[in-house]
Amino acid sequence: MFFARAYLSFLSEAGTLGSTVNDLPHPDADSPAKPSGLLLLCDAAEAIGGKLYLLGAGWSRQVLPEGHMGKMALAIRIKIPWNMANTKLDLEMRLVTSDGEPVLNEDNQEVKIVATVEVGRPPGLAKGTPLDFTAAVDTNVTLDPKQYEWQLRLGGELLAREQFSVERPPG
Repeated sequence: MFFARAYLSFLSEAGTLGSTVNDLPHPDADSPAKPSGLLLLCDAAEAIGGKLYLLGAGWSRQVLPEGHMGKMALAIRIKIPWNMANTKLDLEMRLVTSDGEPVLNEDNQEVKIVATVEVGRPPGLAKGTPLDFTAAVDTNVTLDPKQYEWQLRLGGELLAREQFSVERPPG
């Protein structure tokens, strides 16, 4: 029991558990603050009621036979600053190679997801409280063995990136 408490205490102090500085209400709600983002690779994900439900989350390698489609889900959480509430924001997720080149699908189109998001303030929310935006996206794309990276941008600003590799099975 002591080990578990000490470990959780260590994680909390390291900022892994509990609130981080970005999660606390901004001291001056009218001053500009930046959004922060989290992007996770998963086997399956759903976003329901502002929460993320994940299966097989946090991997960084996929072993796929030649010509097989790599199924993956992207779990997204963005903290929207108070001063950006009720504003239409451009969201973009792009799949690129480790060299930063866009990945093309079977139709020779860039693999990307583009959307416009807008998060409103619920009644009674304390001034300065950041707002959550959550989403889950399923993807299917055939990938060659190499290093890749999903990039999450909001309003053109890079919020998060998640690298992974595709490998062929041995033999």
